[in-house]
Amino acid sequence: MTEEEKDTLRRAKSAVSEFLAQVHIGNYRLCEVDPRLDSYVREVARNSVGHNLFEQLAVKRFLHMADRYGINATEVIRFFTLYENLHFPGKKGLQKYPLTPVQTFQFASIYGFWHEGKRVVREALLYVPRKFSKTTSCASLAIDDLLFGDANAESYTGANSNDQAKKCFDVIRGCVRKLDPKGRRYTVNEQTIKSRRKDRTAFAQCLTANARTKDGLNASTVIMDEFSQARDNSLLAVLTTSMGIRENPLTVIITTASDVFDGPFYEMLQGYKSVLLGEYEDDSIFAHIFEPDLGDPEDSEDTWRKVQPHMGVTVSMDFYRQEYRNAVRNGADAMLAFRTKLLNIFAEN
Repeated sequence: MTEEEKDTLRRAKSAVSEFLAQVHIGNYRLCEVDPRLDSYVREVARNSVGHNLFEQLAVKRFLHMADRYGINATEVIRFFTLYENLHFPGKKGLQKYPLTPVQTFQFASIYGFWHEGKRVVREALLYVPRKFSKTTSCASLAIDDLLFGDANAESYTGANSNDQAKKCFDVIRGCVRKLDPKGRRYTVNEQTIKSRRKDRTAFAQCLTANARTKDGLNASTVIMDEFSQARDNSLLAVLTTSMGIRENPLTVIITTASDVFDGPFYEMLQGYKSVLLGEYEDDSIFAHIFEPDLGDPEDSEDTWRKVQPHMGVTVSMDFYRQEYRNAVRNGADAMLAFRTKLLNIFAEN
């Protein structure tokens, strides 16, 4: 990164911090949607030191979208209600989980804005470190499409490897089986979930880059997991270009950083950042990016809190401390893993 580019980011950080410090958040009446959403927006707006530039820009963008389109509280609350009635895997088996404040912001950003009867956001990026529970939580998006989307909805989970693709799909399978334990409404197998209802032909399917059958797809929801490790975007391109007739298509990329600079995601990440910085205008995109700010020390617990929004929820500070000690002691490979997976920054050995 050049000094000029660094100066641009520093000015952007100063400008967004000043904007958020002055905005009257109460005017948006976010508590009427959900108090946790209001809490998250206020925290990011008032604590510029504790949140990175692109997280702040996402909140600024959310407020601009609210000014432009209003917030469809009914649709947001509907999704929140679905999420909190699903049973996700956990340490004690399948159980319900309340949404965290950061999750309410993510899902409200996707479902909250509508224009002329159509959802505004069509593409979402959740770029967060490991242990955020992003794969588990994003399974809810596919379930929502399967249950309440188009009657012929097609929801796909994809990844570079079969094991990675199945992580998200297995969560979907578990949730659907809990909702329909006797299999009266849905048939669930290893790779596909199909509706048995007479009024719906919707299905969800797990795909990988080497899947043989990709012709004739008509995707409505696409979830690409750990896309930063992809060497090409062939699977994503096939899926997204099949969405042409959908009124409310949704593509979600959930990933942590990697060392694959020559893959498709690294350039895509720069594009998402450009949208947040206001260099391009595209309301159909929501991007939530967690990484250190310029100059943040990688051995600082303040930096670790900044990059991991679920610190103390799905991951502990002790875990980060131990992993950093391991990285310092065990050399370059271990430090690369710490930087890419827990600091969430692209790095090379």
